Amino acid sequence: MPPEAPRTSGILADHTSDDDDVDPESAPLLATSPRKPTPLPLRPILILTTMRLAEPINFTIIFPFVNDLVSTLLPSVPASSIGFYSGLIESLFSLSQTLTILFWGRLSDRIGRKPVLLTGLAGVAVSAILFGFGQSFAWVVAARAMAGATNGNVAIVKSVMAELTDESNQARAFGLLPLTWTVGCLVGPLLGGFLSRPAEKYPGWFGGEGWVGWGGVWERYPFLLPCVVSSAITLGSIGLGVVALEETLPAIVERKKWEKEQKEQRRQRQGGDVVGDDAHQGYGSTNQTHSAPPSSSPPDDAATCEPHPTASIRELLVIPQIQKVMISYSFLALIAVALDAVFVLFLYEPISLGGVGFTSSSTGLLLSVNGLGGALVQLFLFPPLQQHYGTLRVYQISMMAFPISVILLPLANGIARLGASSSESSDWYTYAVWTCLLVSTAIKTIGGMAFASNMILVNQCSTLTRGTALGTLNSLAQMASSVSRTAGPYFANTLFAFSVTRNLLGGQLVWLVLGVIGLVGPVVTLLIENLERPTRGARSRR
Repeated sequence: MPPEAPRTSGILADHTSDDDDVDPESAPLLATSPRKPTPLPLRPILILTTMRLAEPINFTIIFPFVNDLVSTLLPSVPASSIGFYSGLIESLFSLSQTLTILFWGRLSDRIGRKPVLLTGLAGVAVSAILFGFGQSFAWVVAARAMAGATNGNVAIVKSVMAELTDESNQARAFGLLPLTWTVGCLVGPLLGGFLSRPAEKYPGWFGGEGWVGWGGVWERYPFLLPCVVSSAITLGSIGLGVVALEETLPAIVERKKWEKEQKEQRRQRQGGDVVGDDAHQGYGSTNQTHSAPPSSSPPDDAATCEPHPTASIRELLVIPQIQKVMISYSFLALIAVALDAVFVLFLYEPISLGGVGFTSSSTGLLLSVNGLGGALVQLFLFPPLQQHYGTLRVYQISMMAFPISVILLPLANGIARLGASSSESSDWYTYAVWTCLLVSTAIKTIGGMAFASNMILVNQCSTLTRGTALGTLNSLAQMASSVSRTAGPYFANTLFAFSVTRNLLGGQLVWLVLGVIGLVGPVVTLLIENLERPTRGARSRR
């Protein structure tokens, strides 16, 4: 019987190191060079990130036109109430995903990652088309809920990434996931903004008599075109996954390996050609340099056709390490999404109401700087820091960035108030406000490393469980995040309005509350145990 697949990150990386078997106490004291990072499996990671790109595009493509859509579907609703209905549509994706993501994660631990990923993408594609054809508010609400309910891919993608990498290269790999989300969040709003109401914007092409007017379909369904484009992108991702994505669930990979070995043994007994030990294997292989002889008995699940055993949710949640990682992630997601929501409101509101009164162009510029900075941090700063200091230390430090960034926002409003009341030139005050906001944004982008760090910490927790649990663990983490993503924006924006209208702490109560919330996560991280093995350099200093 082939050995049971270990439940650690990097289980499917085709690289091993003799350092893994070295006793830390017997390691040479003068050995100071760290383990050389394993090269990233670029092909499967490129396939995975391409498939991942479809979700943020679908999630954000409705943002530019959702208010217009609501006013069209509900003409009797006053303009002051449009935001409530559009907010309901926007939040339904995260809410419905929260309710179903655990099911998809546990299913992927039983039947494999690939079928669950493809099912999720199919749900996204179908729901996008249904959303575009919506002619009633109930219809678009149901379509949006379907998109979230059928899609648990964000947790499954993290599981696949963990199974493709090991401790030496996972920082570079996991840093690509937030970058992929950022790119999708840039592409989605652009498509939604430029392609909505195409018959009015591009009548020569999409009008009733246009080249692709198709009998006025774009006039009857003015928001269908961006949804069709989003669905087409998703269908392309499905095709790529069907053709090129290989299964990475260790139990299935081990079974396929055993079946291949048995087929080869039968061929040899029948006098067939012998295939060498170095025969090509896909990236889903767990083949090692010194493998055991092929077994004549199958793995347990291959023989009985039973699903690979998985750890129950209760078994996972009673483990203290998992509790601390999940709680810290909940507060990380809450402070991050709350700051994102209230920051846009803070930039828009006039100075007298606690904001800075930025124009839409200035707001767009600052948000673009935030997105670009976050991408650069994930690509070039996080991997070397994680390698040098370890995942947990980077997680603890980057979590502190969020409450620190909050401090500069009321300061920016205070400077703007001074400038507004001053009879002198306001240029100095303008530069000072921009400096505060740019520094706050830069600090917050440093905090973005906490998300990639948490992904690694969650995957490390799988080594503490009985049976397969990686998909379930990532689903639990994403569930905690989705709850925060659903409640955070409403909570933060309501608190901002409440602080200003009641003049609580001079209208600055919102920043005090967010700062305190932002400190809870870093405190919890101090209780998390470091599961990473010490590097050689660390052993040499003992």
